Amino acid sequence: MQENKQDKYEFISEKIKEKPVNKKKLVYHVCFVVLLAVLFGIVASVTFVLCQPKMDDLLHPKEDPTITIPKDEPEQETETEEPDTETETNEPGSEPLIVYEQLTLADFQALQNEMYAIGKQANKFIVAVTGVKSNTDWFNNAYESKGQGSGIIIANSGQELLILTERKVIAGASSVYVTFVNDTSVEASIKKYDGNTGITVLSVPVDEID
Repeated sequence: MQENKQDKYEFISEKIKEKPVNKKKLVYHVCFVVLLAVLFGIVASVTFVLCQPKMDDLLHPKEDPTITIPKDEPEQETETEEPDTETETNEPGSEPLIVYEQLTLADFQALQNEMYAIGKQANKFIVAVTGVKSNTDWFNNAYESKGQGSGIIIANSGQELLILTERKVIAGASSVYVTFVNDTSVEASIKKYDGNTGITVLSVPVDEID
């Protein structure tokens, strides 16, 4: 009997479905909560701004500053005796006597002659240095190029003259010539040179100078 009842109601089956979520209602609740939070923040800020001055007055009361001005006391006059000081004045020394001498035309002429003699004597120690280089052009034709400079006679050993000049004047030259004040030209040789300072000492035999 029971088996027949079970067979009779086998086609009946129950299925519980979940209630669908109402999205509009959910959005409404979220917006409502956010609005309440914003209103609460605004009310709290206004309340804090209005109550802050009163709370500061209660917690930190201001004290009225009192200014006291001291009374002026009469100054006691003290007499100070100034010692008698004697000032000694020294008489200024006598000024040196300056004598102006008027030069004549003859005096100026003598001064000029003396300066000319000194310059002429110094000119004897100045020479011209010429460095000659041998080169060839594009067509293998030989030609010479010259570099010129000045030099100074610094010593005379009796056998040779030592002449000081610049290294760049004779750099790469195949032959070097020295011309004296009397236009005498003599071939010179390199005695010594300093690569750091660019100074060269030339040697000229004395017996080759007229």
